Formats: sequence, C-alpha cells, structure tokens
Amino acid sequence: MSTRLTALLAVIVLAVLAIATFVAAPDEPEPDQTPSPSAGTPRSTPTVTPAARETASAVPTATPVPRETAPANVTAASTPPEPAPGSVASDRAALVAFFEATWGVNWGRSTNWLSDSPLGEWHGVSTDGDGRVTSLHLDANGLSGSIPAEVGRLANLESLNLGANRLSGSIPVELGLLTNLRWLWLHENQLSGPIPAELGRLTNLEMLFLPKNDFSGPIPTELGGLTRLNWLVLDSNDLSGPIPPELGGLASLELLALYRNRLNGPIPAELGRLTSLRNLWVSNNGLSGEIPAELADLPNLESIDLRDNRLTGCIPVGLQHLLEDQAADLDLPFCKPEPAQGSVASDRAALVAFFEATWGVNWRDSTNWLTDRPLGEWVGVSTDSDGRVTGLSLESNGLSGALPAELGALARLEWLDLGYNHLSGPIPPALGDLTSLVRLALASNELTGAIPPQLEMPPHLRELYLSGNPLSGCIPVSLWELPNHDLHPLRLPSCAVAGAASSIDDRAVLVALYEATNGARWATRTNWVTDRPIGEWYGVRTDDEGRVTELQLHSNGLNGPIPVELSRLANIERLWLHGNQLSGPIPAELSGLANLITLYLSDNDLSGPIPRELAQLSNLKELFLYKNRLSGPIPPELGRLGDLTWLSLGSNELSGAIPPDLGRLARLERLFLNDNELSGPIPAALGDLRSLRWLSLEANELSGPIPPELGRLVRLETLSLQVNQLSGPIPPELGRLTHLWYLRLRLNSLDGPIPLELSNLTNLRGLDLAENELSASIPPELGRLALLEGLYLFDNRLSGPIPAELGNLANLRWLYLNGNGLSGPIPPELGGLANLQDLRLFENELNGQIPAALGNLANLRSLYLSSNELSGRIPGTLGKLTNLTWLELDGNRLSGPIPAEIGSLTRLRTLNLEFNQLSGPIPPELGRLGSVAWLILHSNQLSGPIPPELGGLTSVERLDLYNNQLSGSVPAELGGLPNIETLFIRDNPFTGCLPGALREIPSTDLAHLGLPYCE
Repeated sequence: MSTRLTALLAVIVLAVLAIATFVAAPDEPEPDQTPSPSAGTPRSTPTVTPAARETASAVPTATPVPRETAPANVTAASTPPEPAPGSVASDRAALVAFFEATWGVNWGRSTNWLSDSPLGEWHGVSTDGDGRVTSLHLDANGLSGSIPAEVGRLANLESLNLGANRLSGSIPVELGLLTNLRWLWLHENQLSGPIPAELGRLTNLEMLFLPKNDFSGPIPTELGGLTRLNWLVLDSNDLSGPIPPELGGLASLELLALYRNRLNGPIPAELGRLTSLRNLWVSNNGLSGEIPAELADLPNLESIDLRDNRLTGCIPVGLQHLLEDQAADLDLPFCKPEPAQGSVASDRAALVAFFEATWGVNWRDSTNWLTDRPLGEWVGVSTDSDGRVTGLSLESNGLSGALPAELGALARLEWLDLGYNHLSGPIPPALGDLTSLVRLALASNELTGAIPPQLEMPPHLRELYLSGNPLSGCIPVSLWELPNHDLHPLRLPSCAVAGAASSIDDRAVLVALYEATNGARWATRTNWVTDRPIGEWYGVRTDDEGRVTELQLHSNGLNGPIPVELSRLANIERLWLHGNQLSGPIPAELSGLANLITLYLSDNDLSGPIPRELAQLSNLKELFLYKNRLSGPIPPELGRLGDLTWLSLGSNELSGAIPPDLGRLARLERLFLNDNELSGPIPAALGDLRSLRWLSLEANELSGPIPPELGRLVRLETLSLQVNQLSGPIPPELGRLTHLWYLRLRLNSLDGPIPLELSNLTNLRGLDLAENELSASIPPELGRLALLEGLYLFDNRLSGPIPAELGNLANLRWLYLNGNGLSGPIPPELGGLANLQDLRLFENELNGQIPAALGNLANLRSLYLSSNELSGRIPGTLGKLTNLTWLELDGNRLSGPIPAEIGSLTRLRTLNLEFNQLSGPIPPELGRLGSVAWLILHSNQLSGPIPPELGGLTSVERLDLYNNQLSGSVPAELGGLPNIETLFIRDNPFTGCLPGALREIPSTDLAHLGLPYCE
C-alpha cells in the first residue's frame, strides 16, 4: 500500500512540475509556460525601453508549482535590521531561519542560499513577480533538525515540499497562517506529535501529504473544513482515535489514505458523502463495526482497502466488485440481495442506468426508451407476461461507454446481445448474477480487462461470444465447455495453466535491469542483487507468491536503455522509472505486461517513436511519457486503451496530426500533448472525451479553427490551446464549459469578437486571449466572471471603451488590456478592484484624466498607462499606492506639477513620466524613493533647480532629466549616487560648474552642457 501511495505522490509531483496554469500557483500540470520576455512589454516608448521594465512586464502565469523569479537585473534594497512583515526582506529572513534550523550546511544542494542572489535563484525556491516566495521544494535534500516557526511568515507560499528528509520535532502551528498554501508535502521524515488543528485554517489546501512519520494523537476534526482538499494522505504514522465524521465534508476529496495507524471505532457513514472520492485506504488499523452501506453509493470510487481491521457484518452489495480480492482477508460474507425477485420498476431502473451509461442519446435507434411505454415496447427489449425483461438485443446500434453493473439486477434476463458496438471498459462481474441467462453476446466491441470468473456462475448459460475485444488475463476453465462460444480467437490461456512463471524468473529480470542501467551507481540500491527476497530490494513490491507487482525506481540515477527483459514481469501492475537518465527507445515488448495499470517513463532521455504496441496494455490507466525526446506520430492505436484516465505525452518531439482515435478514450480525464511539433487541425472527435478535465495542446503547430465540439467537454477545468497557429473565431460553444477554471488561447491568429457566451464561465479564474487578432469591443458581460483573477486581452485589435463592469471583478489580480485600440476614459470603477496587483492599459487611445480612484488600489504593484492620450494632472492619490514598484505614465498629455505624494512610494523601482507636458519644479520628496532604479522625467516642461535631495536615491541606476527647463547649478549630491550608471541632463539652461565626481558615471551627456568641471 505504501508503494502505491508513493507512486500516486510521484504523479502529483510530476504533474506539478509539468503543467502550467494562470496565477502564481498545476496540472497537470505539464511543462512551464513562461511568457516571452516581450509579453505585455511597452513596445513604443519614445526613447528608452529599460531591461528592467521588460523583465517586470512578463505576464504572470500560474503553475501548480510557481516558477517566477524576481528580475535578475534589479538590485535589491538593503535589508533592514528588522524586516517589515509581508516583504521580500521578511521572506529572506524566514528562509535564513529555515536554513539554520534544518542544518543547511549539510544539505545535498544549497546553491545560492544565504547569498545576495534573488531568492528565486536559491535552490528549491520559486518566487512571484514581486520576488515573494511562492514555493519551497527541498525534498530528498538531506534536511535535518526541525521545521522553524518562521516558515509561517512566508505569506505568499503556495507549495511546500520537504518530503524524504530527516526532519524531526512537531509541525509548527504557525503553518496555519499560510492561507495561500495549496500543497503541503512532509512525507517520509521523523516528525512527531499531533497534527496541528491549525492546519484546518488552510482553506486553499488541495494536497496534504504527511505519510511515513511518527505523528500521534487523533486526526483533527478541523481538517473536515478543507473543502478544496483533493488528497488527504496520513498513512504509516501512529495516529489513534476514530476517523472524524467531519471528513465527510471534504467535497473535493479524491484520495483518503489512513492505513497503517492505530485508528479505532467505526468507519463513519458520513464518508458516503464524498462524491469525488476515488480511493479509500484504511487498512491496518483497529477499525470496528460494519462497513457502511453508504460507501456503495460513491459514484467515482475505484479502489477501497479495508484489510487488517476488526470489521463485522457483511460486505455491502455495491462494494462487492471492489472487495472481491479482500473477502478472505476481511473474513466477511457478501451481503445477500433483497429476497424479493425484483419488479418491473427495478427492471426499468436498470434499463435507465444502462441507457445513461452507454450514451443512449447517441444510439442509432432508441425508440420509446425512457418513455412511459411498457418496457416490451422499448426497442430491443423483450418481456414476459409479467412485464419483466427477458431479452435485450441492441446489436450494431451505436452503443458506447461502459456496461453498468445494474444489468445484474435483471433477474429474468435470458439473452443479452450487445455485439458490434463501441462498448469499452471491463465486463461487469455482476453479469454472473443473471441466473436465467442463456446467451451472452458481447463480440466486436472495445471491452478490456479479464473475463470475470463470475461468468461461470449462470447455471443455464449455453452461448458466449466475446471475440473481437482486446481482453486480457486468462479464460475460466468451465467456459471452454459451453456448447457455443468463440473463445479461441481471443488467444488467451486457460486459467488452469496461467502463472507458471515464478519469483525466480522475476529475480533474473531485476538483475538484468540492474546491469543494463548501471545499478552500481544508483542513488539507492538497498539489497539489490543480494540473496534477500526481492520484495526487500529497494523499490520492489511483491505479491504473496513473491512475484513483482510494483517497481518504483524513479529519480534514482538509472542510466542506459530499458531492457526488454522487463516484459517478463508478468504480474507487474505499476512501473515507475521516471526522473532518471534512461535512453534509447521504449521497448515494444512492454506491451506484454497484461496487468500493467500505471506506466511512468517521463523525464528521461528516451528517443524514437512511441510503440503502437502499447495499445495492447488493456488495463492501463495512466501513461506518462512526457519530457523525453520521443519523435514521430502519436500512434492512433492508443485510442484503444479504454481504461486510460491520464495520457501525458508533452515536452517531446512528436509530429504529425493528433489522431481522432484519441476521442474514443471515454474515461480519459487529463490529456497533455503540449510542447511538441504537432500540426494540422484539432480533431473534432476530442469533443467526445466527456470525462476530460484537463486538455493541454499548447506550444505546437496546430492550425485551423477551434472545433465547436470542444464545447461538449462539460467537465473540463482547464483548456490550454495557446502558442499555436489556430485561426477563425472563438467558438461560442466554449461558453458551455461551466466547470472551466482556465481558458488559454494566447498567441494564435484568432479573429472576430470575444463571444458573449464566455460570460457564462462563472468558475473561470484565468481568461487569456492575448496576442491574437480579436476585434470589436470588450463585452461588458465579462464583469459577471466573479471569480476571475487574471484577464489578459493585450495585443489584439479591440476597440471602444473599457467597460465599467470590469470594476465588479472583485478577485481580479491582473488586468492586461494593453496594445489595442481602446478609447474613452479609464473607468473610475477600476478603483474598486481591491485585489488588483497589475494594471496594464498602455498603447491604446485612452483619453481624459487619470481617475483619482486608482489610488484606492492598495495591493497594486504595477501601473502602466503609457502611450495613450491621457490629459490633466497626475492625481496625488497615487501616492497611496505604497506597494507600487512600477509606475509608467509616459507618452501622454499630462500637465501640471509632479505630485509630491509620489515620494511616498518607497518600493518604486521605475518611475517613468517622459514625453508629457508636466511643469513646475521636481519635488524634493522624490529623493525618498530609496528603491528606485530608473527615474525618467525627460521631455517635459519642468523648471527650477535639480533638488539636492535626489542625492538620496541610493539605488538609482538611470536618471533622465534632459529636455526640460531646469536651471541653476548641478548639485554636487548627484556625484555621490553609489549605483548610478546613466545620467542624461542636456537641453536644460544650467549654469555654474559640474561636480567633478560626475566624471565617474559610465554614461552621461554632460559634454553637451558646455560647462566646466568644478576645481
């Protein structure tokens, strides 16, 4: 069980490192999607375009593990003795405390730690555009000591991974202050004490991984309030007490792993409310009482492990298919069905379930189905004199999807003929309950998995037709004795002779793997090629017969080719070899691993084509091949993997078209084909992937229109088609994707208006339509997207006013409308966007005054209004924007004085007011801008002397004051600026002499002044 969890953990870690999203936060994700340096950069500033501005203007994106770093060319302000909370300095202090508390001098890697480099360049640290720490990943890095309370000061932290180290002590309660945290990994350490109830405050948490520690005490009931939690993994600790019923409130939970603890009491019936739950693992505890029947109602449950407890009663009917292999260990009988033989109503309910599961709305003929007509008048249905169903014949009728277990409730069914359709998934064991069944015909479909042994049970069965399906496993012996069958074409062995191989054979395979991949230099090779049982070899898990079922050697330094001998591990279910240096082709022989469920070969150096033979892995659910050098086309045969839920082929060199056959993967939830060389259109058949939650096709060479059929993917949460060559309008059908969080269509050639239907996407967090050819006005209806955090419409051909309704987007953090033809005034309603951090309206045709209401944007970091037709005075209220680091108002018609209040912006790195009509003196208060690196005031009508207070600009690198009406002598204080590299002050009527220290500045225009240097 622990190996299974570690593998699942690996999936998330890989997904986190591979998938890009919008806000500083993954998928799947897959590869990083850092925008091009010019994305959102002012493009036509009349003179200089500072490199600092270019770095700062990179559009914020969000990945499950943020990767943005502070601009390398910006000199950090000196750290005060006591850094202010909520700053880069306070983050630096927290990391220093962390380094010291965890014996950083002994870490495996500590590149740049405790240096003056930006925090984002410290090993394992990622930062946002402001240089604030967003992720700290130091897993398997030799950390020891304890986690210090100072980590709780990293207020912007979204991802914390300290797993697989030697940390001890307790979890500091201060971690409960990290309200932005989404992922917390502390697995495989020596942490102890109780799990802090304060973790229940982390309302944004999606992953909580605490396995393989020494935690004790009860599971905090407060964790039941983490409604966004997807995985709760607390196994292999010393936890005690009952499972809190409050965990039934975890509406998003997909994995609950509590095994190998000392939990007691009943399994709460409230867990039956976890409608998203896929895996429930609570084995090896002291749980008692009956198995709650409510668990049988969980619609997405795929795996449940209840072994090694003290459970009583019987196994509920709805769980029998999941607990068949545990019945002996549980020592519990199966609950008997209700003694009644059913009714017409129960038959009708079973047929309705069958209709829905097989996409009845798409059948060729569905006459009378789901109507009030008698069941015998429903096409393909036969009934007896009591109206009970005796036959169901829908051969060649366009059925798809999976056969539901509810068919087992048709107690009087005598013949079931569903051949020549597109049914997928396994044959339900519940068909063995059909005691009246005489004929079962399922030939020529896409059914997968093994033939259920329960098919030996119907006493009257005479005809069985299963050929033309990619079934695996073995054939139950008694089925060969049926009078009529077509089992020979399946080419499967009889179960009587299956499993002839032994653990001795598996040992030889492992030795071959060790030798082929330079095992002597693996990072960990405990017990390998020794006489110990192979189940004790590092990364190997075996079954009761000593056969290998799992091989987990990810990130372990394997080097060399994958040996074909691996294909002889007949019982293996999970193979994890990702994160190594494996090279050469993927052996086609791996297609012989009939029991394989998960295959992870990502993040290696594999090359050559993807073997089409992998389509024979009929039990495969997860296929990860991303981040290799695989080339050639995507095999269309992969569309036969009917159980596949995750297909990740991104970051390779794949070419050719996307096969429409992938549209047959009815259970697929995540499809990543990004960062390849795929071309041609997006197949409309992808619209048939009704289970899909994540679709990433970005960074390819795809062309043609976006298929409106993608609007059928009603479960989709992320759609990323950016950086392709797509053209035509945005289909209004995308407005049906009401579960969508992120829509990324940037950098294509899309045209036409923004569809009003996108305003229906009320769960949207990020809308990126930038760098296309979209036209017309911005729909005011977008103001209904109440959860939106990022709106990116820059570099299009949009026109008309900025809708005042955008001021309703209370959660908006990034608003990029630059590089269009927008006109009219800036709506003062934008001043109500309390969470806004970056506002970019430059390079438009906006006019009127800058609204004083923008001074209410307390969280604003960047304000770009350059290259418009704005007029009037600069409002003094901008001086309230104390978090501002970039202020660019250049290239407008602004007049009047520079407000003295601007001097309050002590975090400002760039102030650009060039090419306006500003007048009056330079406020001496600007000398308080201790962090400013670029001060650009040229080409205005400023007058009076240069204030000597500008000598206080200790961080300034460039000072541009030329082409004004400044007078008097040049103050000597400018010669003391420690970091200045450029000083331009020509075209002003200065008098007197020039301070001699100005000679040391590398780049000046002082020769144009015609003034002598002071002696």
